[in-house]
Amino acid sequence: MNDRVKELSQEPFYRDWVPGNYGPFSKNLANDLNEGLATRLIGKWPVKNSSGFLVDRFGLNPDNPESDEIVRKAVAEHPKIYSKIDELVKAYSKAPLMSLLHDVYYGFPQYASGSTIRAEVAARTGTADTHLSNVYDEPDE
Repeated sequence: MNDRVKELSQEPFYRDWVPGNYGPFSKNLANDLNEGLATRLIGKWPVKNSSGFLVDRFGLNPDNPESDEIVRKAVAEHPKIYSKIDELVKAYSKAPLMSLLHDVYYGFPQYASGSTIRAEVAARTGTADTHLSNVYDEPDE
């Protein structure tokens, strides 16, 4: 999002991304997600994706009207940012997981270096693993 929605550079929007086991990982986003789950603003539902993996789907908790109010306020304060984020979410919401991972891994290979599923993403998306630059796997000197 930070790369695709330039207006986010002016906002405190998760700038702590590091390579993780499955691609980019943000500790701050993980903490906020866990807080949203704990306060029941966010719900979590297991779903089987098109690749046959059971993954968690997260969203606003329909049983908590406060979550709708938080979103309404954020949209009203930042309509242009919301519109661009919404466009990206809609573009990827129906896409297979491997398609999303492909775009993230190939667009931002520095975050794919720690991925334990990198080779599988390359194999399933029909592209050579060499596109995932090994330069990011080498330790800093």
